[in-house]
Amino acid sequence: MATGGRPIMGSLPQALRCLAAVFFVAGCGRPQTVITGTVTLDGKPLAEASLDMFPVSGVGRVSVAKTDATGRYETTASPVRLSVVVLATKMDGKTRDPEGGGMIDVRTSIVPKWYTSHATTPLTAEPVENQTTTIDFSLTSAAK
Repeated sequence: MATGGRPIMGSLPQALRCLAAVFFVAGCGRPQTVITGTVTLDGKPLAEASLDMFPVSGVGRVSVAKTDATGRYETTASPVRLSVVVLATKMDGKTRDPEGGGMIDVRTSIVPKWYTSHATTPLTAEPVENQTTTIDFSLTSAAK
């Protein structure tokens, strides 16, 4: 029971309608475009990397893409200036799980840390509305 004697479940449909409205206003009804390209690290394709693209202005759709074995990606996005973060890890072995006692994978980032945060990434994208925009990202391990 919620305060006031009303069951919490009674307000669930109203909450879901409000949440759906927020998603629609936040970007689902706005123009979208396609971004495609290749991600490399030190000149080599970056496979199985995740690209997170956030509108710099805060208005538009957040987009996510995953690279394939050749470093290629494709996603849909709002045609606005986007801040781009790239995340990729490699397995460095196994270690004992401190909570369960079993073994768990140890993963290490293979992308330099400045590419992994919107506060420090130099990567941006500016897709063009109503057309496919090709944007390649050439990452380097050299310190910035």
